[in-house]
Amino acid sequence: MATNPTITFETKCWEKDWKYLLKTNLLKKSIDRNNYLFEKKVLMINNISNYTTVTKAADKLINNGTLTDYFLVDDYAEKTLNFFNLTKEDLGSGYYYSISVIHPNIVPNKISSLLSSIFWTKSMNSDDLNMKPSLFSFN
Repeated sequence: MATNPTITFETKCWEKDWKYLLKTNLLKKSIDRNNYLFEKKVLMINNISNYTTVTKAADKLINNGTLTDYFLVDDYAEKTLNFFNLTKEDLGSGYYYSISVIHPNIVPNKISSLLSSIFWTKSMNSDDLNMKPSLFSFN
């Protein structure tokens, strides 16, 4: 198995797929298919109706080594929006997708993050998909 201690496996879950990722072996299989020893294996939890249930399931995967960390996207959403001088309304119907691509490395009282996302320049509808792919880094 290849190793490189600087690469993180990261994925996201939300209300409609968290059970597939956290209550089956799908996440472990997805990680194993890379044939790579990741330094971190991170799950971003977003747009969930019962965070307690989901975080308990994620804790089990940390305990068995499938994950090293998980983050609740809501905990970082406001700081991310403020950094880019955006509001939830600015992202329109793309909010839950766009805000979920935060990749935080937590240090005391600070977020050091890489945010790679498609931010919607207008509220998305079927007639207007005006998107600008962007890559941002902020501390």
